[in-house]
Amino acid sequence: MLSEDFLAMTSWVRMNTYEGTHYLYLGDEHNVQEWLPYLSRRTPLVAHWGTEWTGEYLSQGALMREVKACVSQQSSQCVMNFLEKSGIKANLLITRREDKELQIDLSDLSKCVEVYENEEYVLFGITDQD
Repeated sequence: MLSEDFLAMTSWVRMNTYEGTHYLYLGDEHNVQEWLPYLSRRTPLVAHWGTEWTGEYLSQGALMREVKACVSQQSSQCVMNFLEKSGIKANLLITRREDKELQIDLSDLSKCVEVYENEEYVLFGITDQD
Protein backbone atom coordinates (compact mmCIF):
# COMPACT_ATOMS: atom_id res chain seq x y z
CA MET A 1 0.00 0.00 0.00
CA LEU A 2 1.25 3.47 -0.86
CA SER A 3 1.46 5.95 2.00
CA GLU A 4 0.28 9.55 2.09
CA ASP A 5 3.92 10.62 2.48
CA PHE A 6 4.84 8.70 -0.66
CA LEU A 7 2.01 10.34 -2.61
CA ALA A 8 2.98 13.79 -1.27
CA MET A 9 6.61 13.20 -2.28
CA THR A 10 5.70 12.10 -5.82
CA SER A 11 3.43 15.10 -6.18
CA TRP A 12 6.23 17.43 -5.05
CA VAL A 13 8.63 15.85 -7.57
CA ARG A 14 6.10 16.21 -10.39
CA MET A 15 5.29 19.84 -9.52
CA ASN A 16 8.81 21.06 -8.65
CA THR A 17 11.16 19.39 -11.11
CA TYR A 18 11.36 19.67 -14.86
CA GLU A 19 10.16 16.85 -17.11
CA GLY A 20 13.69 15.76 -18.02
CA THR A 21 14.64 15.08 -14.40
CA HIS A 22 16.31 11.74 -13.77
CA TYR A 23 16.24 10.40 -10.23
CA LEU A 24 18.02 7.69 -8.32
CA TYR A 25 15.88 6.03 -5.67
CA LEU A 26 18.09 4.85 -2.82
CA GLY A 27 15.82 2.14 -1.52
CA ASP A 28 14.54 -1.26 -2.46
CA GLU A 29 10.81 -1.23 -1.75
CA HIS A 30 9.11 -2.84 -4.73
CA ASN A 31 5.90 -0.76 -4.60
CA VAL A 32 7.90 2.46 -4.43
CA GLN A 33 10.05 1.42 -7.38
CA GLU A 34 6.99 0.48 -9.43
CA TRP A 35 4.84 3.53 -8.70
CA LEU A 36 7.46 6.30 -8.44
CA PRO A 37 8.02 6.74 -12.21
CA TYR A 38 4.31 6.77 -12.98
CA LEU A 39 3.19 9.07 -10.18
CA SER A 40 6.13 11.49 -10.40
CA ARG A 41 6.19 11.47 -14.22
CA ARG A 42 9.99 11.39 -13.98
CA THR A 43 12.58 8.89 -15.17
CA PRO A 44 14.30 6.42 -12.85
CA LEU A 45 17.98 5.85 -13.51
CA VAL A 46 17.94 2.41 -11.98
CA ALA A 47 14.76 0.35 -11.70
CA HIS A 48 13.11 -2.81 -12.86
CA TRP A 49 10.17 -0.66 -13.96
CA GLY A 50 9.41 -1.60 -17.55
CA THR A 51 12.62 -3.57 -18.06
CA GLU A 52 10.78 -6.82 -18.65
CA TRP A 53 9.70 -5.22 -21.95
CA THR A 54 13.04 -3.67 -22.91
CA GLY A 55 15.28 -6.67 -22.20
CA GLU A 56 17.26 -4.80 -19.52
CA TYR A 57 15.90 -6.73 -16.54
CA LEU A 58 19.17 -8.47 -15.63
CA SER A 59 21.40 -5.43 -16.16
CA GLN A 60 19.06 -3.22 -14.12
CA GLY A 61 19.02 -5.86 -11.39
CA ALA A 62 22.82 -5.72 -11.21
CA LEU A 63 22.73 -1.91 -10.96
CA MET A 64 20.05 -2.11 -8.27
CA ARG A 65 22.24 -4.45 -6.21
CA GLU A 66 25.08 -1.90 -6.40
CA VAL A 67 22.77 0.87 -5.21
CA LYS A 68 21.49 -1.35 -2.39
CA ALA A 69 25.09 -1.97 -1.30
CA CYS A 70 25.67 1.79 -1.10
CA VAL A 71 22.55 2.21 1.02
CA SER A 72 23.66 -0.65 3.29
CA GLN A 73 26.98 1.14 3.75
CA GLN A 74 25.14 4.46 4.30
CA SER A 75 27.82 6.01 2.10
CA SER A 76 27.42 9.06 -0.09
CA GLN A 77 30.86 8.37 -1.57
CA CYS A 78 29.64 4.95 -2.68
CA VAL A 79 26.60 6.58 -4.32
CA MET A 80 28.73 9.19 -6.11
CA ASN A 81 31.25 6.54 -7.21
CA PHE A 82 28.37 4.45 -8.56
CA LEU A 83 27.01 7.39 -10.54
CA GLU A 84 30.45 8.27 -11.92
CA LYS A 85 31.39 4.67 -12.77
CA SER A 86 28.10 3.94 -14.47
CA GLY A 87 28.06 7.24 -16.37
CA ILE A 88 24.60 7.94 -15.00
CA LYS A 89 23.66 11.58 -14.45
CA ALA A 90 21.13 12.02 -11.67
CA ASN A 91 19.35 15.29 -10.94
CA LEU A 92 17.63 14.00 -7.82
CA LEU A 93 18.40 11.46 -5.10
CA ILE A 94 15.43 10.04 -3.20
CA THR A 95 16.20 8.57 0.22
CA ARG A 96 14.10 6.96 2.93
CA ARG A 97 13.94 8.91 6.19
CA GLU A 98 15.22 5.83 8.05
CA ASP A 99 18.60 6.12 6.26
CA LYS A 100 19.75 8.96 8.50
CA GLU A 101 23.49 8.27 8.22
CA LEU A 102 23.28 8.37 4.43
CA GLN A 103 21.36 11.66 4.55
CA ILE A 104 23.93 13.22 6.87
CA ASP A 105 26.68 11.97 4.56
CA LEU A 106 24.90 13.38 1.48
CA SER A 107 24.32 16.71 3.26
CA ASP A 108 28.08 17.01 3.77
CA LEU A 109 28.66 16.99 -0.01
CA SER A 110 28.64 20.44 -1.57
CA LYS A 111 26.95 19.05 -4.71
CA CYS A 112 23.95 17.65 -2.79
CA VAL A 113 21.28 20.03 -1.53
CA GLU A 114 18.27 18.88 0.44
CA VAL A 115 15.23 20.02 -1.53
CA TYR A 116 12.31 18.20 0.11
CA GLU A 117 11.46 16.16 3.17
CA ASN A 118 8.50 14.62 4.90
CA GLU A 119 8.06 11.90 7.53
CA GLU A 120 9.20 9.12 5.16
CA TYR A 121 11.45 10.68 2.50
CA VAL A 122 14.32 13.12 2.13
CA LEU A 123 15.23 14.32 -1.39
CA PHE A 124 18.50 15.84 -2.54
CA GLY A 125 19.13 17.82 -5.69
CA ILE A 126 22.51 17.29 -7.30
CA THR A 127 23.91 20.64 -8.33
CA ASP A 128 27.07 19.47 -10.10
CA GLN A 129 28.55 16.07 -10.93
CA ASP A 130 31.69 17.11 -12.75
